[in-house]
Amino acid sequence: IWTSLICGYVEHGKLHNAFDMYERMGKACVSPTCYTLMPFVKAYANTRDVERGQYMHIQIVKYGFETDIFTGSGLVDMYAKCGLLHEARHVFNNMPLVTIVSWTALIAGYAENGFEHEAMKYYIQMQDKGILPDGVTYVRILKICGILGSLEIGRDIDNKVRKQGLLQKDIVLGNALVDMYAKCGVLE
Repeated sequence: IWTSLICGYVEHGKLHNAFDMYERMGKACVSPTCYTLMPFVKAYANTRDVERGQYMHIQIVKYGFETDIFTGSGLVDMYAKCGLLHEARHVFNNMPLVTIVSWTALIAGYAENGFEHEAMKYYIQMQDKGILPDGVTYVRILKICGILGSLEIGRDIDNKVRKQGLLQKDIVLGNALVDMYAKCGVLE
């Protein structure tokens, strides 16, 4: 019940009420689950509230959820969105299992903070480790290709997307391809 109430408050932008509920939960000696804490992490990532995000990170460690894949990916995303790339990378490096979600959060964080070349390096590392990009990852990389004018990589992604049949399923991906080609000056 506690987690449902907290999630409801967070979903409706009432972070103060959600945090009050979290404190009441603690006073009632009810331990949170990772599903109790993650809405806070996501909300603090979106509002770029690093101080409260770090507090939630402490809570995650306190309750032993730091090895959870879902939680780790959320923390990578939160730190990256807040511009704390060193912390994002630290969490990423200490995850027992890194997924496409974790890689994409790290790549997006570097790109959104103006480090497109580093983001591209992580994209290459991800593939070297055998992680297959998904549509979300491709959209992020295509945006970087447009910024950097990396037509060759963009064309390679176009081929991969077509082979995987992703283009028919994802209009955002199609728009990202159009945008990448336009930014690279290939209007035809």
